[in-house]
Amino acid sequence: MPPKPSFEQAFSNLIDHLRTRPDGGAKTRRLLRALRAKVPRDGVVTEAGVELEGTSHDPGLLGRMHRRRVETITVRHDAPADELLQLAGALAADHGPIPVTDKVHVSFVVDVTPGEMANRSPTPPWLGRPVEDTEIPLVTGFDHDGDRAPRLPQGSADELQDLARAIRESERRGSWTEALHAAQALTHLAGRTPSGSRRRMAIAGRRMLSPTLLRAFINHAVRVPEERPRVLQVLEWVGRDAAEVVIDALTETESIGPKTFLCDLAARLPDGYPLVDALLRSPDWYQVRLGADLLGRRGKPDAVAALAAQCDHGDPRVRRAMMTALGSIDAPTTVEPLLRALADPDASVRVAAAAALGGRAARGVTMALAQALGRERVPTARTAMIEVLGAIGSDEAATVLATVATTRRTLFRRRGYSEDQRLAAVAALAVCQGRGTGRALERIATEAGGEVAEAARRALEHHVLEAQQHQAAR
Repeated sequence: MPPKPSFEQAFSNLIDHLRTRPDGGAKTRRLLRALRAKVPRDGVVTEAGVELEGTSHDPGLLGRMHRRRVETITVRHDAPADELLQLAGALAADHGPIPVTDKVHVSFVVDVTPGEMANRSPTPPWLGRPVEDTEIPLVTGFDHDGDRAPRLPQGSADELQDLARAIRESERRGSWTEALHAAQALTHLAGRTPSGSRRRMAIAGRRMLSPTLLRAFINHAVRVPEERPRVLQVLEWVGRDAAEVVIDALTETESIGPKTFLCDLAARLPDGYPLVDALLRSPDWYQVRLGADLLGRRGKPDAVAALAAQCDHGDPRVRRAMMTALGSIDAPTTVEPLLRALADPDASVRVAAAAALGGRAARGVTMALAQALGRERVPTARTAMIEVLGAIGSDEAATVLATVATTRRTLFRRRGYSEDQRLAAVAALAVCQGRGTGRALERIATEAGGEVAEAARRALEHHVLEAQQHQAAR
């Protein structure tokens, strides 16, 4: 069951409020009632997904789920308000336990840990290993169908014969470590083969590694993390056929732990780019989202045009994935589509666009964020933009944050900022390293008043102390 956007936004608003007001109050009760009203009759399941993994400036539900290593949240229709509040408070915090109940169930990301190591051999497994096969047709001139196969020099053919037998024997016994060692030896043999015969040897060697065996290697790498470099080496050598196996495996798992590894694996296979590019043209939204995630992990500027072309996709989950992918690519051409998405009709997409702009020093980014912040009405989107301005850290960004912190919302000035957002601006300035940070904090301490001014004074004291220590160290 896909997550309900209205429930997700209500949960995000409560979490965002609790990050600055963990002790509750009238606003907490109001936001909690709004959240409780958004739980549908059949309950709701919210999945963190992999496309927002690593997002540092998403203050909403999905961003906090990733921060706290939560994979899914299942809320029943009759879930009591106090259990929802406890979970929201735990997600708002950076540390501490996360409650799990029958009516508000939480599942966590399972870190893939080493599996059974009993079949690991410290010596090359193909030496002296008895096998039933006496001949491997791939290297004797003809294959099973009678078609001519590439011939090799006698020495390479003998070694290839031994490796082929070792792979078959290990595969029969399910000894994937030994099979993987033999497959890796194939890649070494290819490097040692004289250039005139190297292509023929590669063709023969790759025929030994069937899609079923490659899938077994991938599953083995999920279970045994220390074998992943070896598996990657073999898959890179196999090429496009291996990329197809990895992407097929990706579509069959939803658990974040294995899926994250598979996404990283697919992104590192150079021959997989045409397959990933094809995902962007799929009619299924989740395939398009997967393609965006893989291109983002790949991090190459040549993918920007393909990603930007999908920024107007009809599904906000896809558009959100496009923002995250563009934010993972260090290229000036990503700025324009990200700035345009600050006006997206979906708040979660605006949050993702703002988060992707974090740390960008391109001209015009700060003022575009300031304008988007001025028209934004969703609390989590406002908080995301405020935090991104702090991450940019320029004098211009510090000036905008000071304006936010000193512009109080009143009955007659509805375009001002809530106290939570003004405190968030001070917190963003507190970690800012720009030269204008001190002046901005002084302005807030003088003009803001109340709790906001006190927070600015504390941040200013810390800022001055850090500056003195830095000067002394120099």
